[in-house]
Amino acid sequence: MVTVHTGNGLPNALPSLLIPVAREHPKLRIVVAHAGGGTFGADALVAVELAKYRSIGLSESQLEWCLGKTAASVFKLPS
Repeated sequence: MVTVHTGNGLPNALPSLLIPVAREHPKLRIVVAHAGGGTFGADALVAVELAKYRSIGLSESQLEWCLGKTAASVFKLPS
């Protein structure tokens, strides 16, 4: 597994630059840290992102995967 900073630091931190690496190493787990950067960082400070997840009709199970189970799985954290 490799974690790659993306976002601030353009053009070298563009998430799309990981596409060739992912294609060349299909079994490699790539964590796209910051998911592209702080463009929407201020939204997270006022909990807007959580409200978005809770308002789009996800099941409780889907919401759990969005809010932590995916990270636990990727980083092999104990449950």
